Amino acid sequence: MAKPENLPDMLRTRLERRRKMFRVVLASLGVTVTAAIVVFFLMARSTGPGGGARVLYAVAAPDDAAWLVEQQLPQGTQGGEDIGKFRVLHQQGEQLQVGPTLSGSAIAAARAGNDTLLVSTASRVLRFVRKDGSWAQAESTGLGLNDTSAWPVTAELGGNVWLIWLRGKSVLVRPLASPDAEPRQVFETASPATRIHSTTSSGAIWLTLLEGRTGQLTVLAFVPSQDDKGVVAVDVLRKSPFPGAVARSSIAVMGTDAATAVPVVAHMRKDDTTRTWSIAALVAGKSPEGEWVQVPVPPKTVAVGAIELTNYLVLSTHKAELHAWYSDGGDTKFTTAAWQNPTELRWSEPAKLAIDKSGGMDAMVWGGILFGLALLMTSQFVWLILNRERPQDRAISGMLRGTDAARPAKAEPKLVYASGPARAMALLIDLAMTSPVVILLQGLYGYRWEDAYGFIVLVSLGSLETGILQVVGASLVTLCVLVMYSLFCELMWGKTLGKALFRLRVVDMEGETPSPWRVVVRNLLKIPEMIHWTVLIIPMALMLFSGRQQRLGDMAGGTLVVVDVIPDESPDDIDI
Repeated sequence: MAKPENLPDMLRTRLERRRKMFRVVLASLGVTVTAAIVVFFLMARSTGPGGGARVLYAVAAPDDAAWLVEQQLPQGTQGGEDIGKFRVLHQQGEQLQVGPTLSGSAIAAARAGNDTLLVSTASRVLRFVRKDGSWAQAESTGLGLNDTSAWPVTAELGGNVWLIWLRGKSVLVRPLASPDAEPRQVFETASPATRIHSTTSSGAIWLTLLEGRTGQLTVLAFVPSQDDKGVVAVDVLRKSPFPGAVARSSIAVMGTDAATAVPVVAHMRKDDTTRTWSIAALVAGKSPEGEWVQVPVPPKTVAVGAIELTNYLVLSTHKAELHAWYSDGGDTKFTTAAWQNPTELRWSEPAKLAIDKSGGMDAMVWGGILFGLALLMTSQFVWLILNRERPQDRAISGMLRGTDAARPAKAEPKLVYASGPARAMALLIDLAMTSPVVILLQGLYGYRWEDAYGFIVLVSLGSLETGILQVVGASLVTLCVLVMYSLFCELMWGKTLGKALFRLRVVDMEGETPSPWRVVVRNLLKIPEMIHWTVLIIPMALMLFSGRQQRLGDMAGGTLVVVDVIPDESPDDIDI
C-alpha cells in the first residue's frame, strides 16, 4: 500500500509554485506591453508619416505624361529633413517607369522645360533629366539657406527657375541661378510654421501657404521678374484665403489667363475626424476674391468614415483635364476629369498604379500582430486577477513555513493605501507644475498644446483629427518631463508636490523609504502606461483589482502609494 504523501508539503509546493507563476506572468505582461508599444511605433513608421508613409508630388509632363516624385518618410517627421528616401517616376497612362532612388526628404517637385525635373529638399535642388526614355540625375545645387524651416520650393516661369522660401514670416523669391540677387518679399504669413507648395500655370506662379498651427490656407498667384540690373520685382495677381482650418492640401490651376484662372484645392480639414479629403474650386463670385465651391472627389472603395493610415490626394492639370492621384485602401489610384462645370465634374474610372506599398509590412499584417498582442495582454491580465495572492494564502504560507513557531512573525505594517481619485488629483497638480516646461518645449518641437496632454481622455478625444500618432508624439514630451520631475521629488522627499498636498507618499512593501531603483522603475513605466488614453485603461484596471491600488509600475518596482499621516487610533476607518 502506497504511503500517503505529506499534505503540508504538497500545499506549500503549490503555493510557492503559484507565487512564482504570478511573478513570471506579471513580468511577461510587462514584456507584452512593451512589445505592443514597439509594434505600434513600427507600424506607424511603416505605414505613414502624419497618416501616410508615401507622399506624392505630381508634375504635368509633355506628351500626355506625368512626372511623379514618391517620398517615403519615417513616422513623426514633417519633411524638410535629410531622412527617408524618394524616387522619381514617369507615368504614361497606367504604365510607370521608375527612376533613381535617393536618400533624403523631397519637399516639392517642379518642371523645368520638356526634359528636366527639379526636386527640392531642405538644403538643395536636384535636377533629373529624362533622355532616351530613362532618368539621370544631372546636378545638385546647394541653396545656402541654413534654415530647416525655410521650406524651399521652385517654379519655372518666363525661362527662369525661381526659388521661393520662407524666412521668418516672410515668403521670399529670387532666381535660382542668382544666389547674390536681393530677394523680394511676396507675402507675410501669420507665423513662421508655414508650408509652401507651388505650381506654374496660366502665366503665373501659384502658391498655397499653409500655416501649421492655425490651419489657415492662403492661395497666392504672382509674377516675378528681374531687370537688367538684377533687381527682382513681384506682381501679385491673386490672394485668396481659404475658409476653415486645413491640415494638408494640394493645388492645381485650370485656365489660360492668370486673371480668370480657377485654382482647385484638395484639402483635409483639421476638424475632420475621419481624415477624409475634399476638393474646392475658387470661382468668380460676388466678392473680389471670388467664392469657393465644392468639387466632387474621386471615387473610393474604402468606406466613408474609415480611417486610413496612408492618406493623400494630389492634383495636377493637363490641358483641359484635371488629374488626381490618391490613396484608396493602401493602393495608389489615378483618375482624370474633363473641366467644365466644377460642381458637375465627372471622374473617369480610376486605374490602380503599380506603385509599391510603403517600405514595411502591410497595415493589415501590423494590425494582426497588434491584435494578437492585445489578446495576449488581455489573457495575462485576466490570469493575474484570478490568481492574485489573497491574505489567507499569505497566512497559510506563513504557517507552513513555521515562522509562527520558530520566531515571532513580523507585524504587518499598518498602511492605508491611497485611492485612485486622490492619486489622480495629485497627478493633475503635478502636470500643472510641469506645464511651463512643456510650453517652452512646444516652441522647439512644434506640437499643439492639446496634443501634449493627449493621454487624458477628454483632451485626446478632441484631438483625433491630427492622428493618434501625433498625439502620442506630443504626449511623449510631456511624460518625459513629468517622469524627470517625479524622479527628482520622490528620490529627495518620497513625494511630489501633488502627493504632498494630498498627504500621500511612496513606500516599499514594508512601508519604508523605497530604494532608488524602485523609484526609477515605477516612474519610467509611467511612459508606456500613460502614452495614450487607450493604454491608460490598463493601469487604471490594475489599480482597481490589485487590492493595494498598485499600477504596473508599482508592481514592477515593489512600491505602494500610501497616506502619509495615519492617526494611531482606528487607521482602518480612514476614507481617502
